[in-house]
Amino acid sequence: MQGEGYYVFKKTGDAYNGSWFAGKKHGQGVYVFGADSSSMDGKWDNGQILSGTWIMPNYAVYTGEFNLGRPTGAGKFDFSNTNLTQFGSY
Repeated sequence: MQGEGYYVFKKTGDAYNGSWFAGKKHGQGVYVFGADSSSMDGKWDNGQILSGTWIMPNYAVYTGEFNLGRPTGAGKFDFSNTNLTQFGSY
């Protein structure tokens, strides 16, 4: 696949909408995880996200750099939309 496109991964229900090059996520795109609807929106290279925003519904938002799909380097977590009721009362 090359160019712009949308693909749903049948096994996981994950989806990617954005730029492709040589069959890999490359350029600007959004990846949505089927299991929890979290999403990664940003710049991709050779199938890996390099920088952008990771939205984890009812938990946190991370904005910054990534290495092998994990936050790294200069970045910021925002927990202001956390739904702490899921953890019970304290």
